[in-house]
Amino acid sequence: AWLLLAGCGQSAPAVPRGGQPNILLVLADDLGWSDVGCYGDSQAYTPRLDSLAAQGVRCTDFYVTAPICSPSRASLLTGRTPERHGLRQVLLEEDHIDGLDLHQPLLPSYLKACGYATALVGKWHLGDGREYRPQRRGFDEFFGMLQASGDYSLHTFHGQPDLWKDDTPVKRDGVFATELFTDEAIAFVERQAAAPQRKPWFLMLAYNAPHRADDRVTLPAPERWTQHFAQAAPDLPPERREVLAAVAALDEGIGKVLDALARVQLGSGTLVIVLSDNGSTRGGAPSA
Repeated sequence: AWLLLAGCGQSAPAVPRGGQPNILLVLADDLGWSDVGCYGDSQAYTPRLDSLAAQGVRCTDFYVTAPICSPSRASLLTGRTPERHGLRQVLLEEDHIDGLDLHQPLLPSYLKACGYATALVGKWHLGDGREYRPQRRGFDEFFGMLQASGDYSLHTFHGQPDLWKDDTPVKRDGVFATELFTDEAIAFVERQAAAPQRKPWFLMLAYNAPHRADDRVTLPAPERWTQHFAQAAPDLPPERREVLAAVAALDEGIGKVLDALARVQLGSGTLVIVLSDNGSTRGGAPSA
C-alpha cells in the first residue's frame, strides 16, 4: 500500500539501475487538500509546493485512512487500515492507551533491512512510553515531539516539555517549531551527504504545522507570516489568515530542505513525497 504513495512525489529520480533512492517523506498536520495553491487556493502562498507538484505527480483522488492524527499516521507507517493495525483513535493520556501495537512492523524497519539509514524529525504521536518511541520502531534517529500538539515556541504539551533528541529531552525555547524541524532535517541530509560510506536514507519530516498549538490560542506561524497575511488579506477572517500563514511557513521550510538536497547534490536521487495526515480541522478545506 505504501508504494502507491510513491506516485505522489517528484517525477522518477535519476537513480542508477539497481540503486536505491533516498526517500524524503514530508507529512503535514491538519493540512486541507485545498490549502495550497496547486489545488486551487488563490489565497495561499505556496510557491515551493506548487513547483514540486508541477514537476511531479499531483494526486487528485487520494485519501488517508482516518480524519484524526494517530490512526492515520499508524496506517501510513504500517500500510494497514485502523481496523487492522488496531489504533482507531487519537492517543490521549486519559484513554490509557500506550501506543501503536508493538507487534505491528513499520516502514522504517523494512527499509533498515534494505540498508537504509532512517530518521524521524517532527511529530510522532504513536506512543510516548520508551518501548513505543521512534527508535524502538525502526528509526535510527529521532528529533521532535512525542505528543499530539505543542507550543510552537516553548515546545511544551499541556505545560510539560515535549522536545526530544532520541530519548533525551532538549530545549530550543524561542525557535519556532516549523523552522526548528526544517533545520534538523537539513542537518540530517548534510550528515548523510558527508558520510564516508554513503547509505540510502529515509527521512520522515513530520511537521506539526498547520495544526493548532495545544492551547488552541497560540498562532501556529511566525509573526512575519501572520503580519504578511494581515496586510495582504485584511478582509479574510482571522482564523483563515492564521491557516494561510502557517501553510506559508510550512512551504518555506519544505523549500529549504529541497534546496539543501540540491546543494549536496542529492536531489536527483531522492524521491520526495508530500502529504497530510488528515484534512483541515478549521474553516476552509474539506478533509481528505
